[in-house]
Amino acid sequence: ILSLTAPLRAQTTASEADVFVAGAASDRIDILIHFLDRGLGPDAPNRDGVTALVAAAREGAESAAKLLIARGASAIGSP
Repeated sequence: ILSLTAPLRAQTTASEADVFVAGAASDRIDILIHFLDRGLGPDAPNRDGVTALVAAAREGAESAAKLLIARGASAIGSP
C-alpha cells in the first residue's frame, strides 16, 4: 500500500507509476498532484510503457492532460 505522505524514492516502482498513469486516465488530479509534488516526473511510464499524458488523452481526461502539460509532460516520443 502506498503511503500518501512519504516522499518518493529516487527510483519509482512500477506500481507507483501504474497508479500515477491510472490516475491520469481517470482524471484524478489529486493523485497526479500527490505524485508530482513528491518528485515523480510527469513522463514516468507505467509497466506497459504508457505515459500519464497519453493515458489522459486516450480517455479524454482534459483536466489531467492540462495539469501534466503544465508540469512539463512531453507528448514527443510517447507510445
